[in-house]
Amino acid sequence: TMDAPFVAITAVSPSVLFAGDTFEDLEFRGRVTDTGVQVDWLGARQEGGRLDASGRYGFDRTFTAKVDLTEMAWRGVLAGEAESRLSVGGEFNGHGTLDDPVGEGAFSVLITGGLAGDVVAGGTLDLTLADRQARLEVEIPSLGASVNGTVGLAAPYDYRADAVFAGLDLGRLTPLL
Repeated sequence: TMDAPFVAITAVSPSVLFAGDTFEDLEFRGRVTDTGVQVDWLGARQEGGRLDASGRYGFDRTFTAKVDLTEMAWRGVLAGEAESRLSVGGEFNGHGTLDDPVGEGAFSVLITGGLAGDVVAGGTLDLTLADRQARLEVEIPSLGASVNGTVGLAAPYDYRADAVFAGLDLGRLTPLL
């Protein structure tokens, strides 16, 4: 009705090209009301990986979001000249407003092939959104590296980071030179 508009949406596509990458089996189920957009489910596959998401965006700039990644992959040159494959898995849950988001996420990253795969191999990323900042904790075991930092979520995007390399084998870095 005009008093309470409601549009249910279901969209399915066998493949979609987005930002230069192809996603398969894209499916969206949701609805639009007079207060916002509800995403009941958004799913896609890419290179054997999977994205599943749900949430809500309110026209008052509030949101909720749940994102699950299972081995979502990207291929390209990260370092040197050879192509690497970067695979990400993890989960993010968030809510709040666009100006003051709150949330937590934990992700694992695996890099194979190329110089980046040889040197970095993989690691973990923990993310916390609070107080208009993103707090990051990164672990890269192959480098003995631990990085903790914050990034402002609004201009001028102030950032700070501390990195510790404990037990770093400098021989691992010689391919970068």
